[in-house]
Amino acid sequence: MKIWIIYDSKYGNNKQIADVLGTQFSEDGNEVHVHHAKTMKPINAIDADLLIFGGPLRWGMISSTMKGWMANFAKILNSNKKMLKKVAGWGTHLQDKPDMPAKFTWDASALKWKALMDGVDAEKRMPEIQGIIVNGMSGPLEENWQGAIADFAGRIKTL
Repeated sequence: MKIWIIYDSKYGNNKQIADVLGTQFSEDGNEVHVHHAKTMKPINAIDADLLIFGGPLRWGMISSTMKGWMANFAKILNSNKKMLKKVAGWGTHLQDKPDMPAKFTWDASALKWKALMDGVDAEKRMPEIQGIIVNGMSGPLEENWQGAIADFAGRIKTL
């Protein structure tokens, strides 16, 4: 299976997640490509069987790099009449706080990530976006984040 893992990362947290996902899928004998969205043209992933994408939230917003890459990829698939077998995504975010405005919570932000995922033609897609908490703006990632990513990879494999 051809798997493309595309991420955006300012402080390296999402690169860590992408690299762990890449290892998890390559151990199964898949052809895995892991790339930062700024260095990877969407046309290069047109023959993917599975696209896994993710990145950070900043003030409740998905990065413009990730939004732009996904929009371009969806257009390329559509114009070439292609459909992926599977698509899944993750997002890193700060821990929700009781006084946090609703638009900055993970629930609100997860809907934005899901809209990106739903914009890509695929036979199967994860029913929800995987959230990973970042402790502070630059990290580190939440305790046992590797376990959460292993679980996420396992759910993708059973789609």
